[in-house]
Amino acid sequence: MLNPDAAIFQDWRDRLGTGQAITPFKDLVVSPISLSYALTSLARISEQRLNGIFHLSNSEDFSYADIAQLYCRHHLIDQQKVVPVNGLVKGAVTHVPCFASLGMFATTARTDVYPYKMVRLDELFGSPRPH
Repeated sequence: MLNPDAAIFQDWRDRLGTGQAITPFKDLVVSPISLSYALTSLARISEQRLNGIFHLSNSEDFSYADIAQLYCRHHLIDQQKVVPVNGLVKGAVTHVPCFASLGMFATTARTDVYPYKMVRLDELFGSPRPH
C-alpha cells in the first residue's frame, strides 16, 4: 500500500526538492492501493464475517517509473527529472516478476469488493505541492 508518507515518496520529495533527478525502476511493477480503499474493503469483508484469505490490488500494474511520472505531474515537477533505470541490469534486483499482484477474482466473487481503480492521485500522493 502506498500513501503520501511512504518512504519512497519522501526520498523522491527530498531529491526533487534539491533539484536532483530520481532514478525509479522501469522494469519493476507495483499494484498500488490507497489506505482508504484498503480500510473500506477490510470493513466490508469483516461485516460479512467470512473466513479465508482475501487479496486486494489495483486494477492495473504500474512500474515505479510510471508512478514517479504521475508523482511529478501531480506535484507540478518537471517530469524530465525522472530518469528510469533497469533494476535488473543495474544489479539492484535479481528477478523481475511479470505482475505485481494476484488476481482478485475470488475476493470479488465472495465479497463484492472490486479491484482498486486509481481515480484521484491525491489518494496516493497527498495534496499537490509544487517544488
